Amino acid sequence: MFAPHPLWMRAVSLVPGMAVAAWCLARTLNAGRVEDATRLRWLFMLAGVHIVATLFFFPAQHLFDARPIVTADHAVHYAQCLRSRTVFWQTFRLDCYSPYFMAGYPAGTIFDLDMKGAELFTALIPIHTATALKLFILIAYLSMLPSVYRGARMLGYRLDEAVLGVMLLLVYWHWGRPYASDFRFVGMFSFVFSTHAVIYITGLVRKFLAGERGRALFILGPVAFSIHVLSVVMATVPIGAVLFIERARITRRRAELLFVWALVVVFANALWILPLIRFLPDKVPSESYYQLHGLHQVVRLLFAPTGLIACGVLVLAACGAAHLARERRTATAAPGLLSALVMLFFATFGIHLPGINQLEPGRFLFSTIVFATPLAGAGAAWLLQAISARLAPPVAARTRASLMVALALAPIPLAMLDAKAYNHHTLSVDLPPRVERLRSLLIASLHGPGRLLIEEGSVHAYGGYFLPALLPSETHVEQIGGPYPQVPLLHHRTTFEADSFLGRPFAQWSPADALARLQFLRVRWAVTATEEAGRFVAALPGITLRWEDGPLRFWELPAFSGGVVVRAKYNRIEADMAVGARPVVLPYHWVDGLKAEGGNEIAPVLRDDDPVPFVGVRRVAASPVVVRY
Repeated sequence: MFAPHPLWMRAVSLVPGMAVAAWCLARTLNAGRVEDATRLRWLFMLAGVHIVATLFFFPAQHLFDARPIVTADHAVHYAQCLRSRTVFWQTFRLDCYSPYFMAGYPAGTIFDLDMKGAELFTALIPIHTATALKLFILIAYLSMLPSVYRGARMLGYRLDEAVLGVMLLLVYWHWGRPYASDFRFVGMFSFVFSTHAVIYITGLVRKFLAGERGRALFILGPVAFSIHVLSVVMATVPIGAVLFIERARITRRRAELLFVWALVVVFANALWILPLIRFLPDKVPSESYYQLHGLHQVVRLLFAPTGLIACGVLVLAACGAAHLARERRTATAAPGLLSALVMLFFATFGIHLPGINQLEPGRFLFSTIVFATPLAGAGAAWLLQAISARLAPPVAARTRASLMVALALAPIPLAMLDAKAYNHHTLSVDLPPRVERLRSLLIASLHGPGRLLIEEGSVHAYGGYFLPALLPSETHVEQIGGPYPQVPLLHHRTTFEADSFLGRPFAQWSPADALARLQFLRVRWAVTATEEAGRFVAALPGITLRWEDGPLRFWELPAFSGGVVVRAKYNRIEADMAVGARPVVLPYHWVDGLKAEGGNEIAPVLRDDDPVPFVGVRRVAASPVVVRY
């Protein structure tokens, strides 16, 4: 929408529209107050502002085409959705055995628990996966307005408090600091979605306890908990607070229905809960991202010039909590206040808390701010009322109207500054030219048996894009390397990084030993993106450099001979072995759940220093040997 035009042209084109919007908003205010009769006008206007501001970072011109967003983690998430869509309609599951990374691993079990809602959505929607995922991302971001507004109203916030809370949320979200802008850029849309959905679900629980039938709770509750695994962590505190506060109103019938609802939530999310439990022993510690080391780091984020909006939201939330306490509205304030405090505690001290330290706890600072916005709306309403009481009525009305109009329209210039001028946090469907040339070369060159060894690198290795995640869906070639630099699975030792190969630093490998391991893994080609990795591959005996563009290099390894011919795809390994053939170890990792057909016998076999065993064929009773998951 905005991409083809210079920044100053976009800014100038918005001025008349914002002036008209300001005039319309001011006309809907009665003495500077939002009234019930005009609430829909305000909400529609805020929705329009939210949509326009969103289009500054979201590539709306590509919404309905088949090109995926590939910026940062979006490439990985797109690959996960492609895999899940293929597997779901074969098995009605979202987990599988994938041979395309790590020499075989349990996909959809541990690493991508943040994507189950998106994976199911893209599997069920009968449109291109890329389009479906972009639609899911837009829903995740745009739904925060109705989610927080309705949730706040159901929790007992007054109309003006709920509207002001939404305004403050949008101001923080579109400025994006701390963390919100980073979340948009790297692709943490599911976490954002689940965070604001918690407010809505908590409101539904309170309305259910107040006597409503609960149809929305039973339908939307299971959906909300499927969006992101951390929904459970975030929802426990506010829902628990509501249940405690409303305990006098919980009849036996309501308690039974709540228990049934909890069972429905668990049953509906068994798609990811059961694989998680099954493969949890294969998880390795993960403390790579969003690690805040104490209160001083949180204070530095909030009191930095870029964090003052978030800091203001929290100050207003504290004022709102105090104001609601004075009005004896603790039932309204408690869920949001307790949630914000617990999330702040997790963000600040989570790296020292067992279990929480595996959840990238710094991310909960974002949850703190979002959960605080309804309280901040109450604080802003009280502050406006206090200011108005000190002014003459006409001046008070104009002051309130001016402040509310400015607050309502602020997301647009803030979004423009964030996405186009300050941090250039704009999502893209295009790879950098050099990386695109490499991708095209690999699609054209990788044919026949063999794996690709591709340097994992950081996101910077491929210009800000995780190229290894995208390739298998286009080349249909298995890889050693990918889909992501930090996968919390034992299997991810089988990868190729900027300074190590198969979990060992380059200095600990001799060229002959490295080549022997590569031949066992059936590696035929290699891609390097950094000088150190390039030197490691260049030292291999018989290696040939086929292509070079800056730091990116494409190599071909000596042809491997002998061995069993093996083919693999999702949930299936097939080896051409004659009946009665001697035992052999296949170059695929063992995963709990692999079974051989036709009377053939397989067993896990540890090899070299890999902590994960490989598939060993012990007896061949029927040919070919087919192994299924």
